[in-house]
Amino acid sequence: MPVTGVKYDHELLKRAVDSVMSEYAADVERVRYSTGNDWADEPAVFFRVLLKDPDRVFERFSSSEPRKKPLMDLCLRVIEKLDAELHEEPYFPYVEFRTVAEQDRLRSPEWN
Repeated sequence: MPVTGVKYDHELLKRAVDSVMSEYAADVERVRYSTGNDWADEPAVFFRVLLKDPDRVFERFSSSEPRKKPLMDLCLRVIEKLDAELHEEPYFPYVEFRTVAEQDRLRSPEWN
């Protein structure tokens, strides 16, 4: 049954974004979010994380694993950070990632 009447704590959401930005400023260009209901009509927060050049991420988190692993590790750390900041809230965080180059190509206004 959908949860109704949820009040989004925008100060908490801002602190969560600020926390990600302070910890991952070298790799994350910016974080935006919107609130609403998800596919199950449950309250959710939709984060859009814009990543800097992935080649830089590969250098900073070098690994003997395939090239995509450092980028996946970074994405997982960002998701875990947001989830930790919002763990007691009644809404679920959804997180999407895009690189600056992708955004330059796609020009989606909600990512700016």
